[in-house]
Amino acid sequence: MTGVILAASSASFTPYLERLAGKRAAQYLADGTEYKGLSLKKKLTIGVLGVLPVFFILGVLMVYITLVFRGFGAYTSNLWKVFVTLIAFGIKVLGNKGMLKLVAGGRQWATDYNLFVYEFATATLLRVLQLSIPNEHIAQLMSLFSAVAEVCVRIFFFNRFTLAAMRTNPKDMTDEQRFKFAQRGRLRVVDGTNDMIVEYLSSLTAAMFILYLAPTGAFSFATSENIETAAVVKLLMYQLVPELFLDFYVTFIEVQGGLLTLHELYWDPSAGGDPSSKYRANRMGDLIKSLSTKLAGTIALTAFVLAATIN
Repeated sequence: MTGVILAASSASFTPYLERLAGKRAAQYLADGTEYKGLSLKKKLTIGVLGVLPVFFILGVLMVYITLVFRGFGAYTSNLWKVFVTLIAFGIKVLGNKGMLKLVAGGRQWATDYNLFVYEFATATLLRVLQLSIPNEHIAQLMSLFSAVAEVCVRIFFFNRFTLAAMRTNPKDMTDEQRFKFAQRGRLRVVDGTNDMIVEYLSSLTAAMFILYLAPTGAFSFATSENIETAAVVKLLMYQLVPELFLDFYVTFIEVQGGLLTLHELYWDPSAGGDPSSKYRANRMGDLIKSLSTKLAGTIALTAFVLAATIN
């Protein structure tokens, strides 16, 4: 049914996206003429909505670094450390849903960037906790649990998206309803794709923190104990190898469930570019913009975590 609704809306939705492709990048801020005509209240609203995701991410990061990390090291019990790690996982999942609410309806490249930065920040700190559990066997179970739980959450929200389609007859939907439904599908694609990329990037980043920075004593992560290289590599294998097959399976479900067109649109480097724009940045597609901002965000967040954990 999901595919039926998206297919039924293609006549109105796809041309609409084509018309918006350049506008998403240029918008009214290209020359400032329409922006100058806005009221002060409208300008303030635009500014607040633009920075809310940033403050939200920084707030979650501070909760992790100040409360979760300290709580993790408060007791030596493995059961306690597992409990704190599960709390951190819950914060990550609930915060993700909050981010989806904040960025819904924004430009695709900006939505993509904000979701990526949040996922990378929280996943990296969560991986540090998982790698810092003293008991290797329990740490392995937590790595497997994390991989499976992430996929289960993704399947759960995709099922909700599909059930919403099954409750609706495509013929009874207006063009606006179809467009909103397709935008909801776009968020699922963006969020799921970022989640897959982040799982590998965050695991490698956390491993570098544990292996190369923690032993120097200059940084205070979740634990002060040195962890053997072999143990870290084994934990990464337990995390990433199942993740590879699980991500492939879930993506296959999404594609077969009606999101093929939106997956293709997400990976189109020309989407969002405005060929007629005289501004170089506005001629860049959504994918190019999101990739460049993701790179900058990754560097900035890594520097932020190191600055916050330095002794």
